Amino acid sequence: MPRPIIALALVASAAFAQDPAALPDYEPAPMLKAADILKPEYLASPYHRVLDNVTTAFGRNRYTIETPWGYFTAEGDAMLQARVAEARAIAELQNVSRTDEYKQSLKAAAKAPLNAVRGLVKDPVGAVEGTAKGVWKFMGRAGQAVKGVAEGRERAQGTDNAGESLLGLSRVKRKIAVQLGADPYSSNEIFQEKLEEVAWTSVAGEATLKLATLPLGGVGIALKATSTTENFYNSLRDLSPADLRKANKKRLIGMGIGEDMAERFLAVPAFSPSNQTAFVLALEALGGVRNRAAFVQLASETVADEADAIFCSRTAQLLAAIHAGKDRIASITTLGSFPVAIAEDGRLVVALQWDTAYWSERAAQFADRAQTASLGQSGPVVVAITGAATPRMQEELANRKIALLTHALPGPQK
Repeated sequence: MPRPIIALALVASAAFAQDPAALPDYEPAPMLKAADILKPEYLASPYHRVLDNVTTAFGRNRYTIETPWGYFTAEGDAMLQARVAEARAIAELQNVSRTDEYKQSLKAAAKAPLNAVRGLVKDPVGAVEGTAKGVWKFMGRAGQAVKGVAEGRERAQGTDNAGESLLGLSRVKRKIAVQLGADPYSSNEIFQEKLEEVAWTSVAGEATLKLATLPLGGVGIALKATSTTENFYNSLRDLSPADLRKANKKRLIGMGIGEDMAERFLAVPAFSPSNQTAFVLALEALGGVRNRAAFVQLASETVADEADAIFCSRTAQLLAAIHAGKDRIASITTLGSFPVAIAEDGRLVVALQWDTAYWSERAAQFADRAQTASLGQSGPVVVAITGAATPRMQEELANRKIALLTHALPGPQK
C-alpha cells in the first residue's frame, strides 16, 4: 500500500505495459544543491548550516542540517523552516541559561518543594512507552499530558499533565516557544528538552527570564490574512491542547462539518495541536467555499505521520491563499485521493505542497488525470505548488494547457 503522502500528492495509476523502447522519457529525481535553491537565511546562520546535497522524493526535499547540538533532518521545505527557527530558539535559550539570573533561579528551583513533581512530568511511570505505533509521544512537550499518573495509564493526547497544570509549566513553555518563533509542539527533542529546562527554572525558581523576541517564521502558518495568522500564534500561546481542540471543533462545526466527522479528524494522533489548528484556520479562511468536509474527511482517513499532517496543513493554507487572491474558490472536491478546488469561473484548481516538481511517471499520470478530469470545469486547469518545478515539468504541463504557479506560499526556496 502506498504511503498516504504519495496518495495525497500524486495519483497512482496502472503502470505502462509497452515495450521498454516505447516507454515515455521521464526525468530522474534531481540531486539538488542547497546553495542553489535556498534563500541565504535558510542556508546558513551562526546556529545552523544546511548540508549541500539535497534529495527529493514523494514530493518533499530532504535536508540535513548541521547545528552545534547535532544534526537535524527536515522532511520537506516546511519542516526546514521549523528546524531553522528551532536552531535560533535553542541558541537563545542557551544564552539565557548562562545568565546570573538564570543560575540563581536554577538553585531556587532545585530547592522548591514542587521539584519532585518534575519527575512525573518527565517520566510519568513510563506511561507512553508502550503506546501503539503511530500515536504521538509528546513526552516532555508543551501541553501534552497524562491521565492517571499514579496508575501509570496511557496519556491522552490534548490534555494537560496534572503536574504541569499545577505548576503552570505547560503555559510557560507555550509562551516561551511562541516568543522565540518556534512551535511549542515541535517533534524536535533537543529543542523540547531545552525549552522544558528553561520553562521549569522560570516556574519553580519563580523568576521572569529575559528572552529575545524572534521572528515567527517556523511554526508553519503562511496564510496571507494577517488576522488569521495572528489568531494562530495567539491560540498556540494562550490555549491548552484541550482548549485548542474545543476551539477547533467549534470552528469545524461552524463550517458545516458534522460533529462525528469533526471528532474523527480531531482524534487523528499524527496531527499535533499546531498542525491541527493551522489546518482548521486555513479551512475557516475559505469562507463560503462549499464541501470543505471533503478535505476534512480525506485528512481523517489518510494522515499517518507528521509529514502527512504538514502536507494537509500546507495544502489547506495554499487553497486559502488562492481564495484570497484572484482565483476565488467555489467548492472543494477530490481528484483520486487528494483535494482539489473548483474556482468560481469553473476552472479546476489543484493546490499541492510539492517542494520540487519534476517530470516522472507519476507526475505524468497526475497531469493526465487532472487534464481529463470530468468535473465539469471550464478553461485551463491551474496547478499551484509551494515549491519549484524543473524546466521539463513546466514544458510538459504547458503542452497540456495546464497553468502552473510555483512558490505559491512563502518558503525557504529562492
